[in-house]
Amino acid sequence: MSKDLVIIDPSAGLREAFSLMRMNGIRHLPVVASDREIVGILSDRDIARAMQSTITRTGKNQVTESDEIPLDLKVTDFMSWPVIAFEKNSDIRDVATSMIERKISAVLIRSDDQIEGIITSEDLLKVLVKILSKEPSTPRIFISEIEDYFPNYT
Repeated sequence: MSKDLVIIDPSAGLREAFSLMRMNGIRHLPVVASDREIVGILSDRDIARAMQSTITRTGKNQVTESDEIPLDLKVTDFMSWPVIAFEKNSDIRDVATSMIERKISAVLIRSDDQIEGIITSEDLLKVLVKILSKEPSTPRIFISEIEDYFPNYT
């Protein structure tokens, strides 16, 4: 779980959110009210939906393309809500199962409706690598054998 959060107010502009994500190298931005209450979550895919592409012909065989976020768009217009959030003492298996079933790549962690952190699919992969690396007797699992270990995997 990442506790060092970059958050944004729901009334902020979408351009500001995009800038925050780029500056911090993140793909998910918790949307939080002034009292740290969880309001929503904004992903890089949400921002991509908001972008308007412009294609300009600059010469006989030259074309330029630019993506722009209109100035009037707000975070609340594109964020996902209600947010899938778990209490900070939740079982990680429940968190991962929920993410798989819902086909989402991040969930927020809360304590009394106040944001505590975020868990992303990348965080779960890091945990998996640590678990597999910690136990030297763990057999190597090869991609070609994945169905042997997980028969319902598709």
